[in-house]
Amino acid sequence: EQTFALLLWISFLLIGTVLMLNLLIAQLSNVYAIVNENVEAEFLLAKAEIIFNIQDQRFRVRPDGPAGRKRLERLSLTMAHASKEERAFNRRVKEMVQKDAAENEQDRLVEQVHDIQLKVN
Repeated sequence: EQTFALLLWISFLLIGTVLMLNLLIAQLSNVYAIVNENVEAEFLLAKAEIIFNIQDQRFRVRPDGPAGRKRLERLSLTMAHASKEERAFNRRVKEMVQKDAAENEQDRLVEQVHDIQLKVN
């Protein structure tokens, strides 16, 4: 009886560990997907900040001054709006692809049923 309890306890620990690792991997994958969605927008924002800083140095405007901060705030708002629109567009494209795949699957099944009916007749 003690051996059975020990085996049961060890199996519980192993299964629990595997499940927890699986949850960790799923969370990391989800975070990676979210970060990966905004990579291009973040890159463009950083590039624009560098360009603005170069322009500010050229015209002797301090980037940490009121004009520089205001410009970066406007840029951040523009990029956030563009990012939302991009996510909405990507969502619509994904829905269209899934719908198209479902329709293709349905057409394939109809063809299979038709082929089976021809073979039966």
